Amino acid sequence: MFLNTDNHKPYYWGEEPPRKPKYPELTPRQQKVLFALIGFNLLMMLLAPIGGATIISALVHLAG
Repeated sequence: MFLNTDNHKPYYWGEEPPRKPKYPELTPRQQKVLFALIGFNLLMMLLAPIGGATIISALVHLAG
């Protein structure tokens, strides 16, 4: 049976495990923008259905 290890070498006792690549951290300004976008999206999740229903209701009222 074929086992694909992707060139992974096992480590033994006393050896350090292979390290994961370190990802860049967000700057404080990037964090503020990210939190603002998340907050805006959460707000729109609550308000958009109400606004959409109001517009549809107004169009139905105008048409009929």
